[in-house]
Amino acid sequence: MDVTPLLNDFAIASASATPEPLGAGLIHGTWKVQAGESAYVLQRINTTVFRQPEALENNLDQLTRHFSKEAGSPVFLPPIRSRSGSIHITTDAGIWRLFPYVEDCASVSTAQDPNQAFETARLFGRFVRELATLPASALQPSLPGFHDLPLRFRQFETALQQGIPNRLREAAELIYFLQQQQHLVSTVQSRIRCGAWPRRIYHHDAKTGNVLLDAKGVGRYVIDYDTVMPGYVYSDAGDLLRTCLCPVGEEETRFEAIEARADYFRAVIEGYLPELKGILTTAEQADLLLSGEIMIYLQSLRFLTDFLQGDAYYGSRYPGHNRVRAQNQATLLQRLQEVKPDWERWLPA
Repeated sequence: MDVTPLLNDFAIASASATPEPLGAGLIHGTWKVQAGESAYVLQRINTTVFRQPEALENNLDQLTRHFSKEAGSPVFLPPIRSRSGSIHITTDAGIWRLFPYVEDCASVSTAQDPNQAFETARLFGRFVRELATLPASALQPSLPGFHDLPLRFRQFETALQQGIPNRLREAAELIYFLQQQQHLVSTVQSRIRCGAWPRRIYHHDAKTGNVLLDAKGVGRYVIDYDTVMPGYVYSDAGDLLRTCLCPVGEEETRFEAIEARADYFRAVIEGYLPELKGILTTAEQADLLLSGEIMIYLQSLRFLTDFLQGDAYYGSRYPGHNRVRAQNQATLLQRLQEVKPDWERWLPA
């Protein structure tokens, strides 16, 4: 793939630049491009997932302008604008954008020690704090309904009515468990309705894989801004717990390896809460464990809904893949609920 014309559109001169596939991202095409002595991250937008690329352009433009007002942010990595001043360039081969490549930094798929959980939470807390003065209305929903739990539950109910019969039978026990957790849906609705959870801008994909850590394990940047949009506290706080508490990821098939680790929970709240002092309400802080329940439950619902409807969204690498993913998350939800009464003592009263 010859990316020299693309680099030229971004005002980067290069006699030749060879792209190398970068990272394990499942959505966009991502490459590292070396141009002279400088390296860049080139991305091709997946417009099948992000069907409104103009929303991505608007949001990233708004974020860049916001973070630059105070001489740059220590956690935000601004994109490189094209010669025309736009963030995205459209060609016959797709929609493209470019970021600086940060040397001597890396991301990890799962927190391997409490410090990585702490640094991940600290960076996402700082990210939300720095966005607190940007009105939520400035950003457009890039993925409408992405973390809308009532919507995801309605989709699950539709799958129960219209799903593949033998898959409904195969997942009967898991279906029953998820139905018994429906109280989480009404809790979300009541918290939002009464104003306990103000609407503000969150990242919506708060996980270790979306922060860059340097060689000393210190968090440098939050990355992957496509899901940054208006939402509620459970989106980021819940995903931090969902992805940091367990030593194995959502692909793990050995359910006995799934656990909720207390030291990692302490690391998350010790990294997250101080950054958001004076921003999160008392109710939001008290509901951090509830946020974890909500996001784990939401992800289990999404996996099982896809399984029941034929694996159209996530795809499947082996028979029953999405059912296994759903059971993985349901097991993590059970583990968190088992320790929740004991762990609540570590949250602000």
